[in-house]
Amino acid sequence: MSHEKKFTRSECVAMMQNPNLTVEEAVALSESNWWEDFSMHEVARLQANQERLCMPFSLFHKAVESVVGRSVYTHEFANQKRIIAMLG
Repeated sequence: MSHEKKFTRSECVAMMQNPNLTVEEAVALSESNWWEDFSMHEVARLQANQERLCMPFSLFHKAVESVVGRSVYTHEFANQKRIIAMLG
């Protein structure tokens, strides 16, 4: 039986905009599959602006590539400001 909390869209946005997100909060978000209720652009922007990864990296990678319209090399994700700039 699953015990993951399902967050509302507004709860997800508020949590993702929190610069002091704890590890526990990031894990709870990840376990909630929050990205399923958001567009690729929203997923890319919300996760790019968050210090902690709150979703599987492969899905974040796919969302960023979808938004920028090109392949994005894994090493490019080391520069958060560059990813944010690429997303516009």
